[in-house]
Amino acid sequence: MSYSRWGSPGRWYCFWSARSKSEKREDQLFEICEIGRGHLFSYAEIKKDINNILDQVEKSYKEPTIASLLKEVPGGATLANAVYEETVIEPDPVSEKELSELKRYLLQFVEDVDEDEDLND
Repeated sequence: MSYSRWGSPGRWYCFWSARSKSEKREDQLFEICEIGRGHLFSYAEIKKDINNILDQVEKSYKEPTIASLLKEVPGGATLANAVYEETVIEPDPVSEKELSELKRYLLQFVEDVDEDEDLND
């Protein structure tokens, strides 16, 4: 389930991740999708200390990071043959308003996980 998409209207693209293979509530995953700065947090981590999660995200956007970005796919080839290059992603600090927006999505995720009757405690 998506909580936000880029440009709708904020900066975040985040969702309840399909990587959550477990049926345990504590193992459900909230994913923030972004090139070079993606984050994956468990329900248990968010419940334990949501402010720590927000601090981690804020800190990661203050620092440059390196990502392998697609450079080219040779003619007639598939993505299996793609060429990638290391690219520096420059810092892009997060505003208080953006952190507040992200916190709303984290809390909505927690509420949705709490209400899911198919999950085990």
